[in-house]
Amino acid sequence: MGDYDEETAFLGQIGPYFWVTFFLLNTVFVSTGFNGLYIIFAGAAPKHRCLIPDVNLTEEWRNALIPFTTVGGEDVQSQCSRYNLAVVRNLSDEGYIPGRDVNLTNLPQEGCIDGWNYSTDIYQSTIVTEWNLVCENQWKVPFASSTLFVGYLFGSLISGQLSDRFGRKKVVFISLGAQSLAVLLQSFSQSWRMFCVMFLFVGASQVSIYISAFVLGKCYPIDMT
Repeated sequence: MGDYDEETAFLGQIGPYFWVTFFLLNTVFVSTGFNGLYIIFAGAAPKHRCLIPDVNLTEEWRNALIPFTTVGGEDVQSQCSRYNLAVVRNLSDEGYIPGRDVNLTNLPQEGCIDGWNYSTDIYQSTIVTEWNLVCENQWKVPFASSTLFVGYLFGSLISGQLSDRFGRKKVVFISLGAQSLAVLLQSFSQSWRMFCVMFLFVGASQVSIYISAFVLGKCYPIDMT
């Protein structure tokens, strides 16, 4: 096996151009890395339970309106159901006491038709609390994450052709602009659908940056002396 320096001598000497290109391209990679990670926090689901509307209920019935379920061997309040509000209101008006006069397990239950109360102990706001992506809609959070990878696939298919036609440096800068715009619009999303569409564009532009910058980083001048 030959000496490493001899084998790579054709590349020329590593000079200022290499280091400037190296640091600039790595700065781009660091910024794009955040786009794949922030969904962990933006899509976090805090503790929640059904919203209890401001209706005429006794304190006992208001505290008993959320049923308990067993999760991992522990009794916790249900996050996706409550006792039927109309039935509970009638029992409250008639003066019945929950647990003493009424067996709560026999009461009908209903979904969280009035929305949810979310804990703010850790997160003040996420896409989950913004658009109620819990219970029957909890699948929408991993789906939103998947759109980023669909964007990766789409960007991988077209970035090479665009780079060959218009040049890799142009594609890198255009993709950076497109990614910045998509992230900005995503932060102002008015719906879950808009969030997913913007995430797709984020993924497509991000992988275009990776592919074009990877090739561009290998194209530095050789020593001309």
